[in-house]
Amino acid sequence: MPLDASAGNDSPSRMPFPPALDAAIRKRFDELVVEGSGLVVAMRHDAEAERREAAQNRVALLGEWVQRPTEYQAFRTKVLNLVEHLGMAARFAEDIRRGEGLVSDATRVLGILQGLADDYKSGFLEPVIRRLEGEVAGDYLGQAEGLLKDGQPGKFDHVPAAVLLGAVLEQGLRTLCARQIPALPTLKPNGEKIMLNGLIDDLKKASVYNELKARQLRAWADVRNAAAHGEFTKFTRADVEGMQHGLSNFLADYL
Repeated sequence: MPLDASAGNDSPSRMPFPPALDAAIRKRFDELVVEGSGLVVAMRHDAEAERREAAQNRVALLGEWVQRPTEYQAFRTKVLNLVEHLGMAARFAEDIRRGEGLVSDATRVLGILQGLADDYKSGFLEPVIRRLEGEVAGDYLGQAEGLLKDGQPGKFDHVPAAVLLGAVLEQGLRTLCARQIPALPTLKPNGEKIMLNGLIDDLKKASVYNELKARQLRAWADVRNAAAHGEFTKFTRADVEGMQHGLSNFLADYL
């Protein structure tokens, strides 16, 4: 089940975020490319200066040396934050984190950043981002549907389906928060995640949907929470079946 009715449209002219957020992402790409390019030049200059000094003192330098570690760590952290925001951390975070801060490490991170910036501006990251979200949600929804279809009433076979659907609901709400202008926070000031009901209330306050829809979402959140805490008598197979059908429609309508 696709998260968006237009998810199959691979047109490069479309972007996966609202215009203001899209503009902010493009601006951030440009800022980081300029910062990274300057850092690589400065690191190479420092490395060359060290080599000249070593040659004058008749000292042999073996391999590369770490240059400007604080600036490199700051740059790398910013790039990681950006790919996390784009939902691409699973694909690029390991390559970005790899290394100790050598000139070659900074050059690699800058290359990844420049490639992503070019793909984003060309519209080619949109299908990836939407498909990743859609495939994960669709897989979970399909698994939940299979569990409900194959299970036996009265055996609590609907409980795993409730857990899966709860995961889809939570991710959908967090994605919806990220796409608002400005983006709604999904973490508390202390770094803890905002729970389902908090996300539901914040999105309702932002007029993403009305109170009637919020009540339905809270009911699904209650099912998920009951399933996660072993309170299986607080919901029924019919509740989970209704959640499965309703959640599919919610994702299609709002994402």
